[in-house]
Amino acid sequence: MPARVMIADDSLFMRTLLRRVLAPLDVEVIGEADNGDDAITGYADLKPDLLLLDITMPGTSGITAAKRILAEYPDACIIVCSALASSERAMATLKLGVRDLITKPFEAADIQQRIRHVLNGQIA
Repeated sequence: MPARVMIADDSLFMRTLLRRVLAPLDVEVIGEADNGDDAITGYADLKPDLLLLDITMPGTSGITAAKRILAEYPDACIIVCSALASSERAMATLKLGVRDLITKPFEAADIQQRIRHVLNGQIA
C-alpha cells in the first residue's frame, strides 16, 4: 500500500515539481494546501503518512502550522522545505520535532532518498 502524502506550499510550481519528484516512489499524493491554515485543516482531515511543508507561506507560516499539527498529532511525520536552510526559522522548526529539513532548490534523487528514510522510520 503506498504511503499517503500531503504537499503544502504556496507555490503551484513547487507543488507540481514535488508531485513529479514523488511519482517514482511508492506514494500517493492525497492532498495539497497553499497556506498554513489549509495545511493544518488538511492534515486533520486526511491524516497523511507524510506532510511536505513549506516554511514560508502567506498567513499562517509553515512553522506555526508544524507547531499546531505536532501539538495535536505528536507522531505526525513532517518534512519541512525552506530556501534558507541555515536560517533561525528553519533550525527552530527542526527543534519542533519535524523529521527532516529539505533545502530549496533540491535534487530529485536527494529528496527521494530523504523521503524514503523518513517513511521507513529513520530520521534523515
